[in-house]
Amino acid sequence: LSREDFQRHWSEVHAPLVTSLADALGIVSYKQIHALASEGNADPVFDGFAHVVFGSMEAFKAMLTTTAGRSAARILWDDEKQFLDRSRSSIVWGAEHSII
Repeated sequence: LSREDFQRHWSEVHAPLVTSLADALGIVSYKQIHALASEGNADPVFDGFAHVVFGSMEAFKAMLTTTAGRSAARILWDDEKQFLDRSRSSIVWGAEHSII
């Protein structure tokens, strides 16, 4: 997909899915960061990234053991196949440290 098509699907189709499934997934915050043209007109190496916050790692793991959680995750996974190249994507787990 072009960057524009990717970002359109991500914001207009995928984001509403995430919103509707947030409770089943244990998501407390979901933000999309859309890549813009880089300085010097070089294309960014990615189209965007999501910042997803779960209540806790335990809540995330518990979601994977429930029928509702697994079903919700499958819906998102299936939609991601429409616009996301998993072979060129990564997931980074981290601990948030708010500074400002």
